[in-house]
Amino acid sequence: MNGKHQELLEILAHAWKTLDASELVKYIHPDFQYDSQWVFRSMYADEYPSYITGKFKAIRDSASKVDVSVVKDEQFGGNMIKLLQDGTKEAYLRIRTTDGKISKMDLCMF
Repeated sequence: MNGKHQELLEILAHAWKTLDASELVKYIHPDFQYDSQWVFRSMYADEYPSYITGKFKAIRDSASKVDVSVVKDEQFGGNMIKLLQDGTKEAYLRIRTTDGKISKMDLCMF
């Protein structure tokens, strides 16, 4: 894993810790694709910023607590983001990068 990949993971983790997408969206590649096991279709660069901003607002408004950490990815190697919402709902964010930006993001339960 290169340093830029790790830097982008840290930016993503910070966005989740603060529930503020303003810095994260600067690092979305024009060919970005987001997939989630809980969302039934892919999202792309033009719609993801408003989606994640709305998601963060909903979490803040609900007073939900999200614990965020960068952890080793035992299945695919490298690191990923672990999200633990309200101490029970666990999810993992994996990214791929292109030209110093996030080109692919997957949210999964493992």
